[in-house]
Amino acid sequence: MTFENVSLLVPFQSDEGIRKKNWDWLRKRYETIMPEMEICIGESAGALYSRAQGINSAAKKASRNIYVISDADVIFNRVHIEMAIKMLEIYAWVIPYTHMVKLTQTMSDELLNKEPSSGIEHLDTSNCEVLSYYPMGGICVITRDIFEKSGGFDERFRGWGGEDDAFQRIVDWLYGRHGRLDEVKLWHLYHPKQIVTEEYYKVSRVLLFEKGYASLEQVKETNEYLRRQNGFSH
Repeated sequence: MTFENVSLLVPFQSDEGIRKKNWDWLRKRYETIMPEMEICIGESAGALYSRAQGINSAAKKASRNIYVISDADVIFNRVHIEMAIKMLEIYAWVIPYTHMVKLTQTMSDELLNKEPSSGIEHLDTSNCEVLSYYPMGGICVITRDIFEKSGGFDERFRGWGGEDDAFQRIVDWLYGRHGRLDEVKLWHLYHPKQIVTEEYYKVSRVLLFEKGYASLEQVKETNEYLRRQNGFSH
């Protein structure tokens, strides 16, 4: 399988530090193992970075018909993206992993000193935190058609958190359930956590659980709002 019809959408804002170092290494990796894939970087305006806005910004630059939406600090393998793309014949969208391995700072530093195209399955992750509760974030694979019908991501969510669950409700409830690759790892490079105030978490919780996504009727209304607001008409 080639990636000539695939755009990689990456929300990213450089800190001129460890996040930039992570993304520089990852970009070289993907340019090496998937050279035919289009890479689109999405920016965010405002003091507090908006991952949702970054994703929408990247989508507006994309010219291909299949989107791989991936954070700028996660490592995936080509074969798993190939499998996820194949699954789009059955599912509206696909989450190509079940376990997120959060690499320690030491392990991340060691990995960044290796060739970006090197294999990662051999890593000893016994001392790493592993999230295995079927997370929604980090990466997904979706067609341009379904992404635009969904209206993109809701930019009312600021920072990180909530926007993935909101997107999942719109796509799953209105356009078809997601599929998931079984027993597949996604590796997360270390970086310091972004500080987000309780005020933003409260806004996100209210939007997700009360005012925007709490019922099917709310989701339908939000979907129409996002298509107008984000400019993804279909």
